[in-house]
Amino acid sequence: MRDVNGQFIPAEFILRSIDFAGQPHHAIAVRDLRDRRKAEEHIHFLAHHDALTGLPNRNSFNARLDKEIEPHQASAQSFAVFCLDLDRFKEVNDLFGHAAGDALLKRIAKCVTSVLDRNQMMARLGGDEFAIIATNLSSPSVAGRIAENIIEALRIENESSTTASFVSTSIGVAIFPNDARDGRGLLTHADTALYRAKTDGRGVYRFLEAAMGVEVRDRRMLEHDLRTAIARQEFELAY
Repeated sequence: MRDVNGQFIPAEFILRSIDFAGQPHHAIAVRDLRDRRKAEEHIHFLAHHDALTGLPNRNSFNARLDKEIEPHQASAQSFAVFCLDLDRFKEVNDLFGHAAGDALLKRIAKCVTSVLDRNQMMARLGGDEFAIIATNLSSPSVAGRIAENIIEALRIENESSTTASFVSTSIGVAIFPNDARDGRGLLTHADTALYRAKTDGRGVYRFLEAAMGVEVRDRRMLEHDLRTAIARQEFELAY
């Protein structure tokens, strides 16, 4: 339907044949679908976006990541996957409460997306974990500049923040096709580089290096062995 201002209104029309006063007539019911359409759009949005920050969620990120593989293979161009998480985010929740933590996550999302262009996608994977896809890179150094811009934007954000010491992020970067040729591998490698960034002092970014995977695997094996060592009576007192 069209209203008095010429705007279209989605509507549903139901027609029934009836007898009225011994004569055949048509009864038509008209239902305004605007509220239903808004509800459907909201449900669709929630299925693909994070409810708190409004960023795409993990499912949307993975779908976009898989979608970028084929065209970049065909064009022989590279793209980057960034993994980010906030440094000492748990301290924000513990000291200021979860409401402050939620507000911080929203501020981080707004701050970082402000330095990305329309071809770059930021998603919230869960908790304080975020990820970014940057496509059609001329060289890996471009990914480095993107990471530097993010860190600098957060540094500026610190100056107006009441929780300035907590608003920083560590970033791990993996490059297609150098580091992996599938989405899952790229995300895993970016997460490995993120682990290195956090051990190197936080508030920095690191590219994946071949040795990182070995180091992370060895450390996780050691952590696993330590967790089970007491039950297995594998500790010995040396001094």
